[in-house]
Amino acid sequence: MNRTIIINHDVSFWDQNIATAQSKCGIQLPENINIFLKDLLSRFIDQPTFNEHSFTKITFLMNYHHIPDTELALTADCCLFYLGLFPNRIAKYDINPIQFIDNGKSLYASIHNHPIHKTNIVTGTCIAHHYIDMVDTLLSFRESIWDNEPIPKDYAYQLWHATGSKYAIQCLNQTS
Repeated sequence: MNRTIIINHDVSFWDQNIATAQSKCGIQLPENINIFLKDLLSRFIDQPTFNEHSFTKITFLMNYHHIPDTELALTADCCLFYLGLFPNRIAKYDINPIQFIDNGKSLYASIHNHPIHKTNIVTGTCIAHHYIDMVDTLLSFRESIWDNEPIPKDYAYQLWHATGSKYAIQCLNQTS
């Protein structure tokens, strides 16, 4: 299913919806991470199709020793974006979401203390540290966009079991 998200790109829209998503999960991310999430959403939200090339790149980019930081950051961003907003597409390809989490966190962490993207206020190490809470925030944000498409139960279980995801445990408790 191809989904298009029509979003008002006003900053107050992002602020309000990210705050609401975090509140639902009992998460409060630092302001620099919230700015990063707004930047991520504004860059990727108008790209509704799942790019097969990006998917392949994400799943096989474990040997990233000679890849520029900008390419690592873009691939890590794709991992975070698809984990949070398109988990059903990951499940469709029968890929364990933990592989995306591990890849995304490792890619961000490999960038170390270099500023990420135009915001220049957050480092790869900082993003890796808050990665699961950012995934939870995006999953909750996703729920407010598509409330009729729950994440697959096995996806929620894998996410909760491997990471302690607050969003995933809420989903599992609702289906019990």
